[in-house]
Amino acid sequence: MPHAMSEPGIVRRSFARAASAVRWTGSRLAVLGSAVDLTIWPAVYAVAIGVSLWLISQKDGILKSYLANKVPHEGRLQTAMWVGGSFLAILLIYFAVVVIDRWRKGRFDNRAVFERLNTWLRGLLALPIVMVLAQVGVEKSDPLWTMFLATLAGVLIAASAYSWPLSEKRRFDSPRAETIRRLMTGLLLVGLWAGYGYLLTRLAISHHHALNTRTADLGYYDNIFYQSLHGRPLGCSFVKGGNHASAHFDPILVLLSPLYLIYDHAETLLTLQSVWLGAGVIPIYLIAKRKLESRSAGLTLAFVYTMYPALHGTNLYEFHSLTLITPLVLWAVYFLEEGHIKRYAVTILLLLLCREDVPLMVCFIGAYAFISGDKKLRRVAIPTIVVAFLYFVVVKVFVMPGSGMMNEGSKQAYSYQYYFRDMIPQRKGITGLGLTLLSNPMFVLRKTLGNPQKILYLLQLFVPLALFPLVAKRARVMMVYGLLVAMLASRKPVFQIHFQYAAMVFPFAFAITPRGMQRLRDSDRLSALGIDSRRFMRACLIFMLVGTAIISWKFGALVDNTSFRGGFMRLARPPLSQGTQKRWQHIKKMVDRIPPGARVAVTGRTGPQVSNRQHVYFLRQRKRADYVFVDERQIKKKTKKLHDRRKQSKELIELDRYRTYALFRVDPSKRAATKKLASKAKKAAKKKA
Repeated sequence: MPHAMSEPGIVRRSFARAASAVRWTGSRLAVLGSAVDLTIWPAVYAVAIGVSLWLISQKDGILKSYLANKVPHEGRLQTAMWVGGSFLAILLIYFAVVVIDRWRKGRFDNRAVFERLNTWLRGLLALPIVMVLAQVGVEKSDPLWTMFLATLAGVLIAASAYSWPLSEKRRFDSPRAETIRRLMTGLLLVGLWAGYGYLLTRLAISHHHALNTRTADLGYYDNIFYQSLHGRPLGCSFVKGGNHASAHFDPILVLLSPLYLIYDHAETLLTLQSVWLGAGVIPIYLIAKRKLESRSAGLTLAFVYTMYPALHGTNLYEFHSLTLITPLVLWAVYFLEEGHIKRYAVTILLLLLCREDVPLMVCFIGAYAFISGDKKLRRVAIPTIVVAFLYFVVVKVFVMPGSGMMNEGSKQAYSYQYYFRDMIPQRKGITGLGLTLLSNPMFVLRKTLGNPQKILYLLQLFVPLALFPLVAKRARVMMVYGLLVAMLASRKPVFQIHFQYAAMVFPFAFAITPRGMQRLRDSDRLSALGIDSRRFMRACLIFMLVGTAIISWKFGALVDNTSFRGGFMRLARPPLSQGTQKRWQHIKKMVDRIPPGARVAVTGRTGPQVSNRQHVYFLRQRKRADYVFVDERQIKKKTKKLHDRRKQSKELIELDRYRTYALFRVDPSKRAATKKLASKAKKAAKKKA
């Protein structure tokens, strides 16, 4: 009986011992798990560093084999040795930091030291990603994958930066200290502006001297500058009606034409465009400094602007009046939000003069002012919209021959309906576009977000800005027009960063990025997630700086890559090859043989070299010419037959030649002989028939 009574006590004691054993095992496993968690990161970092160092130490071709997992066995062993050496080096670093921490605090706190180092060093994980991106051609063969890797590298480095300790703000409130800060900031901004202007001008002129620019469009604008300076505003002998209004109405070119007096060649336009765009660093800095209350934030955004691939593409696709809106948009937004109404009005006026469709973008600036919630901004909203819209109507009805929204409606105008041919199958202009949007939304969705090239375009525009334009709330309305044009277009240049059309979006994106950052910083969302707002803003700025640098490396103009183009042509970088320089020098000698007042017929690549005159035409226009300066590869079949007859009859007397580039003087007295040859050719063709 006593034995039976003792059984429950034995059971309870057994359960208690088992529970104690489980708790002990759990605590030991927790300690082990914590130890593994603390030590696994150094091993991961060692792999990242070791693999990267091994790849750097190898020949250029090894990366392709490594990515295909075809490295020989000896190479794998070498990689393992590099990883092992990196692991030992990291352990030494951790040990040194532990010892220093012990010396400073007087006690060991290994766990805290390891945790700090593990978070601080996570940016090292970006090393192998950067090595993969170093593969030549990856940006062209797989651009979306390249964008993903660049973004991931930026996120890893930004996450590491988030954990870095915040430096204490040091206040130097003396007037002298403030003056020094302003002076240093001003020098940095001027240096950025000058550096950008110099580098991009050099690239643009090298590209031009490599004969990679075309009559359409550099030759057009060069001729417009010449004609405007000589009393024919917006005159252009290459286009219908002899005036650029048949294609675009951009009177700002008339205001800028006196600059042509400095040097009356296309190089002046290329220099003007680079310097003009570089000036955007000033308003970007001012907007960011005002919104984020930080000089460093303003300077960071200014740096990002100079590295921005879409800006490079816009800059290096010859010359365009649309490109000129970039700094003006930034100034307009800055003056609007600062309440400088007179300066805002002047800037809006200059914007309206840039191109006939810019007033539609200005209407969206007015729309933002109206919905912003700020009474001061709302006062200028309606005047902005009314003036912009009326200007658009007046230009379309009374100035341009094509009165339609897409410049359709006249044979004397160049219609842009073909830009949206998928959306306007019956070529019914804006009406046809609206009908497609309303009647076939799934088709529209497939042609917009279902197009990988358009997704890439959006990523290239917004990832360098950490997607902040998309969270700028009401300010996002300013991007609507440019995004609609890009997403609805069928013509590829409209949604690629290598052309002027990107200027319809990215200046607005830059202008509202600080607002998006401010909105997120001041909201309760970060604190609700346990995120420190100051650290987060710093991490975002570092992401923009690092992410844009990597994206610019693979898609921008500052570093040679396989993706970037100056419009349709691969960018020719300085120094040009000896053969290219020799060709350019020969072309210059040909051009020098043509008298300034002579009439000249040209083809696509030769036009920008002689467009600084009143009478210059395409060869296909068949206008009376004194000289013919052509690249004979570009003469189309029908025109080529006539060209060959003119040479045969001696109507074209060859003066000089460099391979397919040739200069001819026209002998009008031989025109009858050319007609005889043409008549004989027709008779011969009839006999064959």
